[in-house]
Amino acid sequence: MSKRLFTDREAAEYLGFSRAKIWLLMKEGKLASIKLGNSRRIEVSELDRFVNENAIAN
Repeated sequence: MSKRLFTDREAAEYLGFSRAKIWLLMKEGKLASIKLGNSRRIEVSELDRFVNENAIAN
């Protein structure tokens, strides 16, 4: 079974962004997250959606 929920650090590594950029995208509503206690998690499907919607065709 593969991991479904990523921390901000894991999401940043997955996308090649900084953690600050991940938090900015969540704050702007461009990247949905799930609040679990005092932390946030991002579904891998949400990260893939973000990439697909922001891809530029050559």
